[in-house]
Amino acid sequence: AWTVDTLATSFARRQLDSDGFGNKLDGRIDFNLTSTLINNMSRTLTFSGEFSSVYNRSKTKTLTVDEFDGLEIDLANTYHNTWNNLTNSIGISMDYNTRKVSMSGRVSLQNVLQIDDEKYPLPPYSLDTGTSGNLYDAISWDSYSSHRNYWTVSPSFELRHRDLNASISASSSVPSLEQTRNRISDANPLMLTGGNPDLKPSYSTDIKANYRKMFAKGMAYINISLYGNSTFRQIVTKTEYFSENTVLAAWDGYEALAGARLNTFENSDVPAWRTGLDLSG
Repeated sequence: AWTVDTLATSFARRQLDSDGFGNKLDGRIDFNLTSTLINNMSRTLTFSGEFSSVYNRSKTKTLTVDEFDGLEIDLANTYHNTWNNLTNSIGISMDYNTRKVSMSGRVSLQNVLQIDDEKYPLPPYSLDTGTSGNLYDAISWDSYSSHRNYWTVSPSFELRHRDLNASISASSSVPSLEQTRNRISDANPLMLTGGNPDLKPSYSTDIKANYRKMFAKGMAYINISLYGNSTFRQIVTKTEYFSENTVLAAWDGYEALAGARLNTFENSDVPAWRTGLDLSG
């Protein structure tokens, strides 16, 4: 079945999107194993291992038709793609507790496999207004496939000692298939979007420390919180404006119209830092 994308449809262009059973598929498997090596009145020591596998599939069919002279298929915005994401994670964690000190640590190894299978129209792109049957089925297709594989490591450590709580952790964020899709999207010809297949994952580090002291038999307290965050290779949006018609060689010679703007994605060369201090009592 086809539905009209009202946001991408105008008086001269009609964009249709498919729906139906089987277009989306999600699955997940989790496995955990915990072993307590020490467990007595003074201390405990526990190790845990975990594995998870998450799979997502999304199928999209989009047919865009310009309606000035009969029914003309818009090549740049007619496609059939299948996006597959498989994320496998394995982690090991440790918890150690005594009457005064608690420590916990974790390290996780993650692999993300992204598969982009797409089909594009082949000439001819125009169909006569008298053509009967399904416009989508009347198109001849060329295919394109890309595979991207990302490996990331995320460690963390936390220490708790009486009134002090401190932690440090690292995480990562991989680009989405939409951000790395090497195509121009011009559902609105004046607001273009282009993916960047050379995007790399971004990495963040978080540091937190909190000290809380009670006074006057619990009637008063002081709380000090310090935190910091740094992000490297952050994925940002770059906007380019065109004052005249411009041919974009990086996107197979697509011609951007005068007055259009193009949003693309790139990794920032400048690390992003954020720090803070909170006092309360």
